[in-house]
Amino acid sequence: MTPPPLSLALSLALLSLSRSRSNSLSLHKVVMAHFREKKKVIMNCVQVWHDKGTDGLKTKLAPVIEELAAEFAKLMTVEDAQQELSEAQLEVNFILEKIQYLEAKVKAAGKDAKLKVPKAYRRLKMGPQLLEQAQDRVKAKQEQLAEMEKKAVEKAAAAAAEDDDGSAEDK
Repeated sequence: MTPPPLSLALSLALLSLSRSRSNSLSLHKVVMAHFREKKKVIMNCVQVWHDKGTDGLKTKLAPVIEELAAEFAKLMTVEDAQQELSEAQLEVNFILEKIQYLEAKVKAAGKDAKLKVPKAYRRLKMGPQLLEQAQDRVKAKQEQLAEMEKKAVEKAAAAAAEDDDGSAEDK
C-alpha cells in the first residue's frame, strides 16, 4: 500500500498532538479547524484505500470510515452544511443541463440515434436515475442544514441562559 499523503499524515500528527496536550484550548481549536478544512481529503483518501484494498483491508477500514464520518459530523458548522447543500444543488443543475444537451444531441441524430450516437443515447438513459440520486442528496443536505441550524440556535440559547444566570449571581 502507498504511504499516506502528507495532508493525512499531518492530520494524524495534529490529532495526536491535540490529544496529548488536551489542556491547550487554542491548539485544540487549530486542530479542529484543520480537520474541518481537510475532512473531504481525509475521507476520500481512506475511501480510496478501502475501494482498492484487499478484502481484509476493506473489513478493517469499513468501521474506520463510519467512525470518521461520525467524528466529522460533530465538527460540522452551519456554514459547512450550507456549502455542502450548495454543492449538491450545483450537481443537480449540472445533471439537468447535461440531460438537456443529450436530449438535443439524440434528437438531432434522428431515429437511428442509438446507432449514430450510442454514448449520448446511453448517458441520456442514465440521466433520470442520476438526477434522482442527486435530488436525494440535496434533500439529505437540506435536512442536515436544518439540523445544524437547530443545534446552533439551541447552543446560542444555552449560552444566553448561562450569561443570564451569571449576571444574576453577580448582583
